[in-house]
Amino acid sequence: MEIEAVSFEDTTGYKWHLNLTVGAFRRVKQEADFDLSGVAEGGEKTRHSLIQLMTDPLVLADILYAACQPQAEKAGIDSSAFGERLAGPVIKRAREALLEAIVNFTQSPEQMEVAEKNIATMKRLEKMAMEAMMEGIKSLDDTETLMAIKLMLGNIYGGLPGFSDLIPTPSVIES
Repeated sequence: MEIEAVSFEDTTGYKWHLNLTVGAFRRVKQEADFDLSGVAEGGEKTRHSLIQLMTDPLVLADILYAACQPQAEKAGIDSSAFGERLAGPVIKRAREALLEAIVNFTQSPEQMEVAEKNIATMKRLEKMAMEAMMEGIKSLDDTETLMAIKLMLGNIYGGLPGFSDLIPTPSVIES
């Protein structure tokens, strides 16, 4: 039985394939200190795992590199160069690809159902958090806070088309 490979493209257009195996799970656990099985187990471990995947692009980059390490080594790409290829919408797509690959890897229908529900919940929470953040940003009048939020969000979502138009700059606020 062949497991469906999931892929994502980095900022250079290079296509990465996520075909998770026991070896990939082991590399991720050893090299990124992250247990991918936590996404499909349910409970507190799952909640913690999903929060990390949603909020920490550095953890995500380490996980992805460990999962894709054989392909990266063949292409002569080290972990630092790999991380430089992850930005903006690529991060979101790579995270989605990783979650799809985890669902594909799960062994039982029950685990698959739990993983799919957890992923759907994560996507809903991400959307709700972004909407709430944008509403809060619209009402801000503190220039320093606004710039800090714009910088933080820019690190995660800066590559999205029209992102910079969503958050007003201090000159707009002051006028």
